[in-house]
Amino acid sequence: MSNDFENDINIDEFNLVEELVRQPQLYYDWAKKAVLANSDTLSAKDKLDLIKAEIELRIRKHPTLHRLPEKPTEAIIKAAVLVNRKVQRANKRYLEALRIEKILNKAERAFEHRKKSLEGLVQTNSQFYFASPRTDSRTRQKVDEDTLLKQARERKRIRRRK
Repeated sequence: MSNDFENDINIDEFNLVEELVRQPQLYYDWAKKAVLANSDTLSAKDKLDLIKAEIELRIRKHPTLHRLPEKPTEAIIKAAVLVNRKVQRANKRYLEALRIEKILNKAERAFEHRKKSLEGLVQTNSQFYFASPRTDSRTRQKVDEDTLLKQARERKRIRRRK
């Protein structure tokens, strides 16, 4: 995921047209991954809850098989459920799914920022594209003098031909 993300999030400043065309598809792809990760997280949570419930029922039904007193308290039952290996494995899977979901949600958000960056780059480039050339006052004065001389020569040519 990391390498794909790095390639997809980078912007080629010299090929903005292609980047603008790719942006919606990239956003969709990463948003879809985030939705699938959310689904995986919910599934892992349901599995964890199911395993906890099954273990709790077994403990309540046969507490002595789990090395508990004949009539265990609620706190002892909850503790016994938490230390069960199946519950711990299911909890790890749930936490991993939750971690991946959060990362993908941040990746989706990064593509929203990528869109804003593209818009800013396009605006900046268009300002430079349509900007008039800037010169200092000496250069402007020289250009004005050259223009006046050129216009004066053209007037003289026109008069001579008459």
